Amino acid sequence: MAYTGEFPGKILINGELVADNLSIYLTEETLILSKAGARSPKKEIYLSPFNKFMVFTQTPAKLKEPFFYEVTGTSVGSIAVGPIGHPGDGEYDIRPMKSFRLDVRYLSDQIEVAISGKTSVGTDGFDANKTLEPWDFSAQFSIAKSQIPEFFKLTDFVRDNVLKLFDDVFGSAL
Repeated sequence: MAYTGEFPGKILINGELVADNLSIYLTEETLILSKAGARSPKKEIYLSPFNKFMVFTQTPAKLKEPFFYEVTGTSVGSIAVGPIGHPGDGEYDIRPMKSFRLDVRYLSDQIEVAISGKTSVGTDGFDANKTLEPWDFSAQFSIAKSQIPEFFKLTDFVRDNVLKLFDDVFGSAL
């Protein structure tokens, strides 16, 4: 199942702001982050392995305390920039991801997500023999409590339990 949404937040690559609102696409194994409404060429961050349970929880202890995941490997995603030529040609600059860290914090009205990572040397989309410098990135976004059921496609039963859990952990809004 795929989960999509647009959320307030930001993406920084090598300290440069590249997005101030994020488009998020989450599958069973990959998270894709990009600037909301971006046109080509665009920068997309692919993180894999990743699943919704790295962000979404129904465990009271995780709602009360921030939690994190660190993923490291030879390729745990990538940053793709493109298409860089004629849009129909499909050339992309690709930098394989070598590590990322995900920090999640639940508040009474939202889920705050922060992700940072590093790529390894990349490959130029026009010249496979040309290497590209590694990049560092960070992304931050928040999912409002009211957006959680729709984004995570919760059934009515699970939605009711999650909202009750929020009230139990953070107190009921009066």
